[in-house]
Amino acid sequence: MNLIIKIYKDNINGKISDKRFESFSKRYESEQQELKAKIPDLENYLNTETDKSDNLQKFINKVKRITRPDKLTAELVNELIDRIEVHAPRYMDGKRYQMINIYYRGVGIISILILSKGSGY
Repeated sequence: MNLIIKIYKDNINGKISDKRFESFSKRYESEQQELKAKIPDLENYLNTETDKSDNLQKFINKVKRITRPDKLTAELVNELIDRIEVHAPRYMDGKRYQMINIYYRGVGIISILILSKGSGY
């Protein structure tokens, strides 16, 4: 806005011609209209980026909750584990063994072999 005022004063004082002032003025008005037309697109872009930022922050918070849990909760187990398969026990050399498959979401299977003490549970 200050630029258009300076150009207007220069025109009044005879420093620039009427034709040059008219050219500058039209260019200024055209630029103002273009900028106003861009505002909705820029607002939409800003809203989209803000949503992405919010979603990323939620994801980071979830990862922190999962990687540094205070306690094992049902919600945490449900987020991490797809399913658990417990196989029938087997006995070898008088010892009870039991295979457990844990299927983690996005990671896959991890098998665990548990040795039970004694003949019972």
